[in-house]
Amino acid sequence: MNNMAIFASMRNKIITAAMALALFCGHAAWGNDIAFEKEQRTLLSEASTPDDSIKILYQIFDTKDRQHQKDVAREIFDIAERTGNQSVQLDIIRHMSNAYLANDSISEYIQSFAEQMPPSDEQMQTVTFIKVTRMHNNARFNSEDDKKAEISELLNNIDPEIPKEQADINERIVRLFAICSYIGENSRGKLLENSIDRLGETINSLHNKQYFLTNTYYTLAAGIYTDMGVPDKAVHADSIMLGIIDYLEDIYNAQGRTHRNYAPQRYAIYRRMLYNLRETGSPEQIEDLYEKILDLAVNDSDCEKDLSMNERARIFYLMAKKDYRQLLPLIKKHVNERQNMPYKRAMLKAAMDGADQLGLQDEYRKASREYTAYLEELMQQRADERYSDLELAYNVAGLQQRNMRLAIEAKELELQDMRKQHLFYLIVIPLFLILIVTLATMLHRSRKMRRALAHSNELLKAEQEKLKESESKVDEALDRAKKATRGESVFINDLSHAIKSPLEAITDYSRLIAKCNDEKAHPYLQQYVKLIELNNDLVQRMVADILNLDSFDTNNLSIKPEEVSVAGMCEMALKTAERHKKEGVDLYMVNPERPDTMIVTDPHRAEPVLNNLLSNAAKFTDKGYISLDYTVDSDKVTFYVTDTGCGIPAGTEELIFDRFIKLDRSTQGTGLGLPVARMFARLLGGDVYVDTSFKEGTRFVFTLPVNKAES
Repeated sequence: MNNMAIFASMRNKIITAAMALALFCGHAAWGNDIAFEKEQRTLLSEASTPDDSIKILYQIFDTKDRQHQKDVAREIFDIAERTGNQSVQLDIIRHMSNAYLANDSISEYIQSFAEQMPPSDEQMQTVTFIKVTRMHNNARFNSEDDKKAEISELLNNIDPEIPKEQADINERIVRLFAICSYIGENSRGKLLENSIDRLGETINSLHNKQYFLTNTYYTLAAGIYTDMGVPDKAVHADSIMLGIIDYLEDIYNAQGRTHRNYAPQRYAIYRRMLYNLRETGSPEQIEDLYEKILDLAVNDSDCEKDLSMNERARIFYLMAKKDYRQLLPLIKKHVNERQNMPYKRAMLKAAMDGADQLGLQDEYRKASREYTAYLEELMQQRADERYSDLELAYNVAGLQQRNMRLAIEAKELELQDMRKQHLFYLIVIPLFLILIVTLATMLHRSRKMRRALAHSNELLKAEQEKLKESESKVDEALDRAKKATRGESVFINDLSHAIKSPLEAITDYSRLIAKCNDEKAHPYLQQYVKLIELNNDLVQRMVADILNLDSFDTNNLSIKPEEVSVAGMCEMALKTAERHKKEGVDLYMVNPERPDTMIVTDPHRAEPVLNNLLSNAAKFTDKGYISLDYTVDSDKVTFYVTDTGCGIPAGTEELIFDRFIKLDRSTQGTGLGLPVARMFARLLGGDVYVDTSFKEGTRFVFTLPVNKAES
């Protein structure tokens, strides 16, 4: 066995051992993560300062996957917001933007929140980062015509010189990112390369530029340069990326964040550098990169999975080593996989060279045919890209000509305005002379009026004294108003009683009017009676919600348990909801014939929960049905309010329970119904939440711990 075979055998054993060790470490790490979080939570309970709490939570955050990072991120953000730590807030905002990238409505809300924060270099660049990632994610959904129109408009409006103001630089970055994203969808031509270079120059002109924008740029640039076959620029971009990662690791280690994992990013960079250096790299560079890839696979399960399944790193390594005997089977196995399309040309070329060098004539002819066919396809693709670039250039030239024509027209309009001004002056000067004569006449008259004004001044002085007295009275009134604000809770309570009686009187009077009219007009008037009753109920409910929240905030809510019929509560809730449902929507009780159950709870707290949930369902259900169901267990009753309305967007199932939150601002209400429902439920020891497994509308679940009534 020759030295090459021995080396290959040893290499395979090392890879096998690396996979086994990574698998073992992966299982061990899962158990260690749980123990580690418990340990950190214990330390968190003993933390003496907000900064210590943030450091501990970041340690937990760094050990979670993206799905489970969200809850920890909210904890970190709450502490940072309370203590005014804007840098940490912006860091969490960027993480949340990435986590909710697939949900554009939430991403838009996050961007709006970031825009409202106090301005700084990091704040402006964070907003730019969110805009760029949202735009890059949404670019692929635009039609081809829309993309071309957008690119033409962007190229035409981009300033050839880098602006001086930081806000203008950030806006230019967004535009250049948009151009690169749109062009990169269909082309790898010179226009894209030039746009990437301009984007890099613009980012480097930022004052106090932040790592996250630089990181985003060089990640994009390295991939595009690799696809375009510009290895020197790709390797340069990846080298800078490695420097950024080293810099961040040093900072995080100094801050005590020892669990921040950059292994997958390093692995992808080393693998791409291995590909770009396969022909120009020294043997030492190739060996060093591959050794680093193997080391990462030993310690990281994601890296190990890619190394064992995709085998791209090993293919690139064998291409650089020109070890065709091991390379050819791997290329044959993986060349047509989707993730290897950017490298297909290099793989086919290596397969053809390897078959030729090994004397495999049949394989050489087959590889040559595949390589030739792929080159023809690639040439056609490049021709299409050049045509697309020319089309864009033509469109931009057309826009520039149009702008020039508009500029000429604007100049002509300016000349016309100047002529009009000259004509205006010819008319105005004589009028001005006439005005002077008129003013002289009026001056004579004004002397007469001066004497009359002196008398008026005396009268004004008298009025001024009266105004001072009025100001004194106003000050007294302001003092009384300040005292009145101290009785806010009492006022709200009194307001409730004051509103209730007039509203009931209006409702009763509307019913009386309907009854006293001709019977033929009853159906017509009855709809207005129902409308008055509905709005009466809405106003009283809003006032009740405000009262309940005020009582809850001042710890004035009490619980008075008594024996209650479950069916009776449901029946009352359905009757109340009947006035709120839209025409054509079915409202019913599931299995109304079941035996009733008597429980011990506070009906004045439990019934509003059902009322608010049914009212919420009626508000968002235009057709279909609304149903109420319940189950009785040994220790609790579980109510289900189900509707076929518009549903709740994914990711907002908890957001809707915050006070004054309305996902649809066009609907009625104050955004207090669901928070009040959850508040009462938890006051009774239960809870209200959204059943996320129900996909045909919305289902709210209300759990109520109870003691069954004694027979």
